[in-house]
Amino acid sequence: MVCPMSLLFDAAVVAPVVAIAAAKSDVVLPEGASAATTIAVGGAITLSALCLSKFLKKIVIKKIHGGCCHTKCSKTTVAEVPAPETIPNADQTLSLIKKRRSVFPKDFSGEAVPRESIEKMLEAANWAPTHGLSEAFRFVVIEGDERKKMENLIVSLIDEKLPAEKAQGVHAKLTPKRAHWPKVSAFIALCYKQQPNPSTTPNPEWEEVASTSAAAQNMALVGASLGIASYWASFPEVARDSNEFKAYLGLTPEDRCIGVLVVGQSDRISGYRGKRGDWKAKVDFRA
Repeated sequence: MVCPMSLLFDAAVVAPVVAIAAAKSDVVLPEGASAATTIAVGGAITLSALCLSKFLKKIVIKKIHGGCCHTKCSKTTVAEVPAPETIPNADQTLSLIKKRRSVFPKDFSGEAVPRESIEKMLEAANWAPTHGLSEAFRFVVIEGDERKKMENLIVSLIDEKLPAEKAQGVHAKLTPKRAHWPKVSAFIALCYKQQPNPSTTPNPEWEEVASTSAAAQNMALVGASLGIASYWASFPEVARDSNEFKAYLGLTPEDRCIGVLVVGQSDRISGYRGKRGDWKAKVDFRA
């Protein structure tokens, strides 16, 4: 995709350079010069101006290193950034953050969440910060009959990979939760690729975990703004980290799934109360 800011930058440099060159040039074309000769001279001046523009642009990008003039702009689609006046103010943003709740399937209604709402949440996830713009996070939305297929796989992996006594203990904790899974509209697997770009050195694993976690929070916040219930479930580690479950999600053995955002409709969200300790007790200002 062509970066609009890049085109404007070229125009801002090329036009004045060509105009000045035309006014100051000592080049005198012979009388009766052909149109091709005239075009060639003009093209040479314009090409020189474009080279100057590219040189200056690299300097500016290194200084700014942001916006749609980022070095990766030409390789990826640049999403539209909202105008400043459309951004919620600090009080509105903080209010949404404080009103987000982890709402569990026992309080879901069983009604489906519209696909457009799920897509809004995923778009928000895509804007999570990533180191070096790795954008390593991946999401698998599991809906409809596929929910039961995933459930059966988790149950079978617990039985296959754990001793009978330990498996029984895991099932004892999971079975009461599974009783409410039919009311879940979608399970959104939170995953990341260990090496999303083979041509670059992969980030430290903790950075991709942090980035995917930020993406999950973005999803939950947009869901809360739409009145959608959700909570982050870890699922039994023995199943979640298995190569079989990764293969089911379309991942390689090196990739990871760090949990599932469980999404549904609920008329009981307002009944969930939030409580936090004083933030000042958790902060140390130093100057």
